[in-house]
Amino acid sequence: MVTSAVNVISVKVIESDRGYPISVYGTVLARDRIDYRCIYLFRRGREDPQMISSKDDMLTLTGPQRALVPPDNIYFEFNMRVKGDASDEDFSKGVIQLHVVPYDPEPITRVLSSWLSRLELVLAPVDGPVAASLEVKILKGAPPLIDKICAGTSEDPETQMIVYDSREMKSGSSVVLSRNLVAVPDPDDEEDEIIAHVRFLDDGDDVDDEDAGTLVSVAYPAEEQVCSHGAWELQVNVAWTAILCKPRAKYIMRRGRSTPRAFTCPQYEPLF
Repeated sequence: MVTSAVNVISVKVIESDRGYPISVYGTVLARDRIDYRCIYLFRRGREDPQMISSKDDMLTLTGPQRALVPPDNIYFEFNMRVKGDASDEDFSKGVIQLHVVPYDPEPITRVLSSWLSRLELVLAPVDGPVAASLEVKILKGAPPLIDKICAGTSEDPETQMIVYDSREMKSGSSVVLSRNLVAVPDPDDEEDEIIAHVRFLDDGDDVDDEDAGTLVSVAYPAEEQVCSHGAWELQVNVAWTAILCKPRAKYIMRRGRSTPRAFTCPQYEPLF
């Protein structure tokens, strides 16, 4: 199992040379030590852009679908465009390289300045992580559910990410989360619990207000918790899984097979 992971809290357009509101599309993806493949965090085409109304608006992230794993570098790649009436323009292009300091629980903020914008990436490191896959069901009350759902490793809003926004997602009896995986810490102290925190917010609630909304805490090995929030009775389901470090042997072999056919290993003279 891995010793650390990173939760992606948010991506914001904190500066725009085209002002606000703007319609943006493109991709934000990550690559980590597991296999260095593309893990999409945001992926929208020109016909499905997201409207950004202010510097406080977040991109509606749909990933990662698995935990991002240090301690090697994690690379975040941005390729964003702004949709215009006459023509589109490159809005943000570049890479943020992240090296996580072990055992530092403080949130990490990185800024990418490029082309027509400055984008802010906020991450939360997690030591000794366990994956909590979330599901939310409406038991009583008429859908759709409003306004937002956040999830994270503690009650502190700085460690929580938005997993549902009624402006972007629709809900029926089961709420469709834009992303459903949270890495939560497995404490060293056996008396401490493995807990996933889920917070339900009403329209107008401040995401950064720790006292806003209804907080639900599900502690391992429990897999469900029922709560009341406004006119709704809601059930939070959690599936707990270990985060494994995928063997890299087959990738090493694949790289070895990709060498030129005429290549031979040099023969060195013995030192002694």
